[in-house]
Amino acid sequence: MTSNKEIIKQLGSKEFANTLSSLLTEKKTIIIKFTADWCGPCKRIKNDCYSMFNQLPDNIVVADLNVDLDHNSEFYSLMKRKRMVNGIPVLMAWFPLARRDFWYVPDDSVTGGDINAIKDFLQRVYQRAVSI
Repeated sequence: MTSNKEIIKQLGSKEFANTLSSLLTEKKTIIIKFTADWCGPCKRIKNDCYSMFNQLPDNIVVADLNVDLDHNSEFYSLMKRKRMVNGIPVLMAWFPLARRDFWYVPDDSVTGGDINAIKDFLQRVYQRAVSI
């Protein structure tokens, strides 16, 4: 485990597709969190999320993407068009070795600012990641 996990701050959809492919080959789990500066629930959960992210094992890669930035906005818009997200905050996870027909479909996700639901989500991701 790390004490200060490196968190990706910018990621476009093409970059994500490539990153997803390479990280899953390396047996790493990926968590994407979409957020925005104007989002009240996003602000409320930010510190708790970072605290929990720092407790995750090294085989989990985290991206915290602000949809207000053009680079991240394009990716968020694509995920919205594909009906993978319907609001923010949203956390999504992709696990290695999972069968997938489409790269953009996450294996698990949670939407909203309920910190207990986010803790449950991160616990599920943690349990699956340490079993790989």
